[in-house]
Amino acid sequence: MNNRRAVVILIWSIAIMGALGTSISIARSAIRGETMSPEQAEKKWGHSKYSAEAFRNGTPKERSAMAFEIVEKKIFLSSKVSEVKNALGRHDAHYKNDIIPAYALNEGWKTGEDTWQLVFLPGVDGKITDVFIHKNCCDK
Repeated sequence: MNNRRAVVILIWSIAIMGALGTSISIARSAIRGETMSPEQAEKKWGHSKYSAEAFRNGTPKERSAMAFEIVEKKIFLSSKVSEVKNALGRHDAHYKNDIIPAYALNEGWKTGEDTWQLVFLPGVDGKITDVFIHKNCCDK
């Protein structure tokens, strides 16, 4: 009887954890807002090899072509926020607050397009936990 009870508890635990994981994923998506996959970025802006110097000194158009590689390879994942800023320069976009490094990938406000930014999301320890492309605004 105890083995049967243990199996039932295990099955319920797995079901609850699965539901919780799905809920967290949905909540993260809702909080984060609209994002773009690396493949969508490559289709939209092309693909050029990542270079910290080229990114730091580049225009949003030049940066956007590097976005595919940065997000696909998760460059800077587990790095400190200060390391991102040292490599890429002062961030010029805004995601939630000024502590989170975000870099403009296009100037949609000038062209009537959506505006996208590259975001380096830090965890509570100050290290980057995710790198993604976020739709900043839409001044269409």
